[in-house]
Amino acid sequence: PTLGGIVGRPIASVAGFAYSSSLQDRAKTDKTWDYDHLNAFIHNPKGYAGNTKMAYGGDKNDGRRGDIIAYLRSISPN
Repeated sequence: PTLGGIVGRPIASVAGFAYSSSLQDRAKTDKTWDYDHLNAFIHNPKGYAGNTKMAYGGDKNDGRRGDIIAYLRSISPN
């Protein structure tokens, strides 16, 4: 799904996208993509949502994750 507007958007909520069951389950507790949840997912997608379909392996570098989250914030209206 598009990353525009992801900050503050409910997790696993884009209509028509086939989310993994683990991300759908995560959405029941975490609710929205806030900075902490985005950081955890970007750091280790499979650690955040075990059977995620995301091919991205994650980024262990705090600075790069911060830059990614800052960019995502810049393309989000909230």
